[in-house]
Amino acid sequence: MPRSSGLGAYHYLGRSDSLDWRTHILFSIPAVMTAMIFDYPRLGGGPGGSWALLIAVAVVSPIITIELLSQLAGKSSWQKPRPLLVGAILMIAGLVRGVVIYFLGGAFGLVPPDDLLFRLIGGPLYV
Repeated sequence: MPRSSGLGAYHYLGRSDSLDWRTHILFSIPAVMTAMIFDYPRLGGGPGGSWALLIAVAVVSPIITIELLSQLAGKSSWQKPRPLLVGAILMIAGLVRGVVIYFLGGAFGLVPPDDLLFRLIGGPLYV
């Protein structure tokens, strides 16, 4: 690993090899746990198919967004770290996650209409 300029995680975040498949796998574990520990008990509903699908989409939607935006930004060819751009990619992925959970969860009757602000703020903070 190249020597850091003292910026630690901030420096690593912007590198071209950040946000790779390992990050996605590590992200999926707390994403599933958070949904089962916080959302399911708070919002109720049956533990079956609708929740399983919503959780799966909540895990996959930011991964797809991160990968798509990384490709559009040409991240694999970056010579210098770009932590602000990577941070923006993560924020957008979080917004996408929140909106997807809100609309899909609403369609399933799992997420109430007054949860929109919670999802728009919580999605980016979580990701």
